[in-house]
Amino acid sequence: MSRPSAQESVERLLTMVPWIAAQPGGVTVAEACERFGISRARLEADLGMLGLVSIAPHTPDMYLDVYLDDEYIDIRPQWLDRPLNLTASQGLALVVAGGSLTEVTGADPDGPLVRALAKLAEALGIEPGHDVDVDLGRASPDIRATLAAAVDSRRQVRISYYSASRDSLTERVVEPWSVFSAEGAWYADAWCHLASGFRRFRLDRISEASGLDTPATEPVEAAYADVETSAYRPPGSAPRVTIDLAPEVAWAVDRWSCEAVEPLDDGGVRVTLAVGGPAWAERAAVQLGDRMQVVDDPEGVFEGIGAATAARILARYRNAPGNTT
Repeated sequence: MSRPSAQESVERLLTMVPWIAAQPGGVTVAEACERFGISRARLEADLGMLGLVSIAPHTPDMYLDVYLDDEYIDIRPQWLDRPLNLTASQGLALVVAGGSLTEVTGADPDGPLVRALAKLAEALGIEPGHDVDVDLGRASPDIRATLAAAVDSRRQVRISYYSASRDSLTERVVEPWSVFSAEGAWYADAWCHLASGFRRFRLDRISEASGLDTPATEPVEAAYADVETSAYRPPGSAPRVTIDLAPEVAWAVDRWSCEAVEPLDDGGVRVTLAVGGPAWAERAAVQLGDRMQVVDDPEGVFEGIGAATAARILARYRNAPGNTT
């Protein structure tokens, strides 16, 4: 059985907590498991996450009180009963996000979440369930328009692009093939003359884009016959690594574009993925530390990277203006 993602657990908790809290005296364990289609072990694991939930100033009275025994569950979140002061944009975000939660297994179509969303929508002057225009990412409308026009005219574009995987800014000439949104951001598929190959660019990392009069030279059919729809598509030449993640950092599989994920007996996961560049590997090594163990690294991407990165960070800190240490 595959390990449930952190997103699934969070979505379930966002529906489960208000439902349990609204029941006088709580609910039975069997009732909760049946309603949300999970085992007792999964239920206990989800509820265990609530011990980390609180609001400022994070004093003991700001945490959720969860009572669980062999038969019953009760949740007493005192601060959830307090009114919130929301801006219009925050209220709209709640309506949109809360509406998606009403489709989660176990959601009560007449429960407190639905009633609260209806009241909030009424205060905002909107109707729940109607279409909402969502602004994706921070991509410049002018840059998006320039690339879209190049797609239609099959012309080249000169761009200034920041590569997060390599932590570098480059000037490139590209031939855009499509502009699309995925996973909350705008992207452009294009043939890149600098890389001499297909690349997928995030538009919010393009600082400048200027259309050229030069016609595109790469045939679309040949260059993009195997285009995938995922947001990140690593080049075929990118080195592959296999990594074991400890249970407490298994959330990383929800952020990385993994090619394979295998649950481990200790609750962790083994992942295989493409490494886009050394900057990504450095961030992973510093962030995860010894909770990440490299199993297979044929090209030595992670070899000595932790110590080297730490030394560079320390040197930069010591050389920072005003630092006297």
